[in-house]
Amino acid sequence: MTMKDVKKTRSELKHEAILRGAVKAFKEFGVNDTSIYKIAEVAQVSKRTVYNHFASKE
Repeated sequence: MTMKDVKKTRSELKHEAILRGAVKAFKEFGVNDTSIYKIAEVAQVSKRTVYNHFASKE
């Protein structure tokens, strides 16, 4: 196994951070009251980063 197989890429780490941020935001604010901006804020990434990984909240 190579180091790359073991080590997660920065993109994978951001993707996971966004998912965790979305779950937190949905729990706190509800799905209908959670914006992409709020997910980005909770995940500590930019809105552009969220949109690069996900097209919408769906």
